[in-house]
Amino acid sequence: MIPLVDAQLPGHLPATLPVLHVWGGKDSTGTPWQLSRMRETTGKLEEIELPNKGHWIMVQAREEVTGAVLRWLSSVLVVSQSRL
Repeated sequence: MIPLVDAQLPGHLPATLPVLHVWGGKDSTGTPWQLSRMRETTGKLEEIELPNKGHWIMVQAREEVTGAVLRWLSSVLVVSQSRL
């Protein structure tokens, strides 16, 4: 894994940046520490857990994931446009 400093990535995302995290509850690659860290460093995080899915959520739940992403994008676009 490349350290954040070497990758020249910011340690924190802007608090106003909306982020969607869709994940499978049975995904063994997403550790509690990683999830906790994401919650700490992402100001406008929306999480959607698919409890009975693993790592390959687009294969296991394509329609559910696609619907969630489209709903989230619609809500983000509505909020962004209302600020103009």
